Amino acid sequence: MIAYNNEWLKNIQAIESVDAAGKERLITPEETQAIRQKLTIGFYTPNTFIRIGLFLLTLVICLFSYGFISLFVMASLEKGLAAIAIFFGLVSYGALEYLIRTKQHFKSGGDDALLWLAASFISGGLYILTDPTPLQNCLLILVIAVGATLRFTDRVMTAVAVLSFFGAIFYLFGSYGAFFRAILPFVCMVVALLLYFGTKRLRHVEATKLYSANLDVVAVLSLVICYVAGNYFVVRELSIGLFQLNLVEGAPLPFGWIFWTVTCMLPLIYLGVGIKQKDRLLIRTGLLLVAVSLVTLKYYLFIASVEVLITLLGLLLLATAYGLIKFLSTPRFGFVYKETEEEEGAQLESLVIAETFSPVVAPADPARFGGGNFGGAGSSGEF
Repeated sequence: MIAYNNEWLKNIQAIESVDAAGKERLITPEETQAIRQKLTIGFYTPNTFIRIGLFLLTLVICLFSYGFISLFVMASLEKGLAAIAIFFGLVSYGALEYLIRTKQHFKSGGDDALLWLAASFISGGLYILTDPTPLQNCLLILVIAVGATLRFTDRVMTAVAVLSFFGAIFYLFGSYGAFFRAILPFVCMVVALLLYFGTKRLRHVEATKLYSANLDVVAVLSLVICYVAGNYFVVRELSIGLFQLNLVEGAPLPFGWIFWTVTCMLPLIYLGVGIKQKDRLLIRTGLLLVAVSLVTLKYYLFIASVEVLITLLGLLLLATAYGLIKFLSTPRFGFVYKETEEEEGAQLESLVIAETFSPVVAPADPARFGGGNFGGAGSSGEF
């Protein structure tokens, strides 16, 4: 399913775990070096500057080629331009597969550019040819993004897939009557929570080990979308702007107390559950959404001027951070101030065991002929 060499991808994850354990002094530098030498990786992955350069170079070449060929098609022939776009998308995809299979590119910039060019050309060409509705367009993007995620484990494509999925839900329920529009926020919240818990279960499936970074993207976006779907500001403004809800200036949203409760309490729930389960992703997402909740409150309630509010919040955050650093300078309740790496676990343990207890095979002593006591035929006891 994945275009890249799966064994090398596993070795990359293993090396990351080994390096993290080395920084934590869980294994010695000698063990780290010995394990790294046993894990071979044949990918071509240049540094950041070369990656950016290859990305831009590939992008410019493909776009200029598309523009040059498009000159031979009349500007009024949209169908012709769309057909050329689909053709270039297929060519870009073929070049991407070739680059990965023969040149072993992995996050080199060239493969990133070809992936996005292929997806953009194909989706854009199909959009012009079929003239889809917003719902159909979301479904088209969803199919392309899911395919790209499964094939190339691209995290940005994963984010596009999640957003297009919820976009399809939005347009599906928004196209019906007032009742479906009214329950749309709650549907999005429930689906987002189901998606989050689904990703937690998928983490324990062996077939998804190489998609761990993609599952992180899905989990974060699910938590954020669950909050955004119930945020008072988002629900009120979308109801007025897209669903023509008639509200006078300053009038509260019907059943607004539900959305105010979600706006104020859901980030705190994220924080509480994250602290209880020692889940770094939940804690960080909760902290981010606490700030969003404060901005929402400030938009509707006059607490203080923006300058005073930002200054007070900054001082509060500095004081809180300083206090937590001092409090957690020694581990307490399973928390510590020092940054630690996650999930070295079983894979690292197996690597160390394999390295420590691997049998040492002595080199075979070459046979020495001659010196025999019976005619020199090499048949003596010293053979």
